[in-house]
Amino acid sequence: MRLRIASARRRTRATDLRAREPSLASSAVRLLALVCAFASPGCLSDQIKENQRQLEQQQTQINQLQQEIAALQNARVSYNTAPPPGGCDQGVMGEATHKGAERFAANDLTRALAYYQDAADACPTSPRAQVNLAHLYEAMNDNAQALAHYQEAVRLSGPPADPDAVAEARAAVARLQK
Repeated sequence: MRLRIASARRRTRATDLRAREPSLASSAVRLLALVCAFASPGCLSDQIKENQRQLEQQQTQINQLQQEIAALQNARVSYNTAPPPGGCDQGVMGEATHKGAERFAANDLTRALAYYQDAADACPTSPRAQVNLAHLYEAMNDNAQALAHYQEAVRLSGPPADPDAVAEARAAVARLQK
């Protein structure tokens, strides 16, 4: 019987310890919460200081980049792609004419006009560039502009003008003036 009583007492003590475990755990949680509550203003202060430090670094970087951009803008070199008076940039004209013809074939007349105008700007003495512009204006039903460009092509008929372009321009002037 003594064994039973001793065994029962052990069980009771074990039960008492188990019953106390949750209260110990909750006490530990409460203690941790208190520590965090008192420590968090310091933690928050440290985080705020770190964020301010990072913000200052980023502002410094922004200022440096703005200075670099300003330096690049001031150092920008102006390139003049226009040929000298009476000159012609055959490379630009050829490329612009090719792209203009592609856009014209695709019925993208606005872009074709831009390319053909670039070709005429690259070679202002080229009857072919003027004829290309005239063809495009005819396709856009702007016969007044077309006639003006055909007439310009005829005016540019001196050497080394493209004789086929000049002949085409003369025939178009006669046709449009009827």
